[in-house]
Amino acid sequence: MIDIINDIFVASGFMPQQTKDGVFYKSTSIEQYWLVVKKEADLVLEKQSSYFETCKNLCLEPSLDKNISMLVLWETDGKVEKNEFKRKKMGVEEDPYYFKKYVLGYSSEEANELKQKIGECDVSDYVSATIVSKEIFDKYKEEPFVKTWYSLLYRIAIKVPFLEIKIGESEGLQSLFEENDEALKGENLLALNDELREQLNMFSLSEIKNLMPDEVVKRLVSLGGGGE
Repeated sequence: MIDIINDIFVASGFMPQQTKDGVFYKSTSIEQYWLVVKKEADLVLEKQSSYFETCKNLCLEPSLDKNISMLVLWETDGKVEKNEFKRKKMGVEEDPYYFKKYVLGYSSEEANELKQKIGECDVSDYVSATIVSKEIFDKYKEEPFVKTWYSLLYRIAIKVPFLEIKIGESEGLQSLFEENDEALKGENLLALNDELREQLNMFSLSEIKNLMPDEVVKRLVSLGGGGE
């Protein structure tokens, strides 16, 4: 999984540097920094101060303090109960200290299947193109809670916000996501927003457009969950 994420970061203009805890990434074009760690979510918060100090020692730029994020790769292999996963994930993502945090849960089987699908293709290009494939999206909507290589694709797109999604501007989706995330930054609501976005992935644009707001809420409530 770390190889897939690394290829996406590098293709997006980040320079990697290995640390004892993970990989530190610095953008070559903007003031943006990331630390990617492979860790169980409930072990992250107790070590985040040392993670932050490591990053500070690697990069002396003052802009790092307010522009650093952490991506936590949590390999659960389906052994973590759904509600427990959500509780731990949101506990990390809503913590306001040191990093803006994202938790990506996955199984080794999903990651291996995705690597096989990517094959010799460029990882970033494959992910960006495949995620807007109608065929893949339709398959995902049929079984959104089943752990598959294509459901992992959509989780990656949510947890790696700078990943380029090749959606036409006429759809307005990319700008909508960016505006929505910007509005939520200061409200500690990004984790909840991610959950809602995952649920809404099951509906097509035409379905959503034809629903009244209260009908959308009722459908989300009836689903009663999300998954990793």
